Amino acid sequence: VMMFLSVLPAIFYYIGYSLYLSGIFSSSREENAGGLVIFGMLSLLIYYILSLIVLWFSRLREYYADSHSMSIVENGGYKLANALAKIVSYSGRLKARGYDTSRFSGLKALFIADPDKAVDELEELRRNGIVGDTVYRIARRKITFGEKILELFSTHPNTVKRIRRLLGIEK
Repeated sequence: VMMFLSVLPAIFYYIGYSLYLSGIFSSSREENAGGLVIFGMLSLLIYYILSLIVLWFSRLREYYADSHSMSIVENGGYKLANALAKIVSYSGRLKARGYDTSRFSGLKALFIADPDKAVDELEELRRNGIVGDTVYRIARRKITFGEKILELFSTHPNTVKRIRRLLGIEK
């Protein structure tokens, strides 16, 4: 399903881009040049909408994977929450040490934690005591409006939100 969904935006992008350029670079004597531009722009709009839908399905898939993991492992929610905190911690260390994570940008959908956001998430988790002391302190932190908006454009759920869900203390 994800493979099919991931291909759809690319198809609309190619169609939209081709129609848009065809309309712009066609001679002014052609009557349908304006229509090509409009259909091209409409296809590009569909591309952006489908891209957001693909990102939503990717985040939903992560939640289902977490739910399944919790159901098959004893105390799975807590164990997975700790594992996520460790992954963010190690990913954040790579970025903090100056390691270039941008070369992985095409593979972000396969990562558990986004290496580009890992430093910020690591700091957020440390502030809330998730790395080290106890994972339950995370429940006190309110996720900002900006973080909710950024999550719309992410392949993975906000790590703090995901950990809350794993612990069963989602606000």
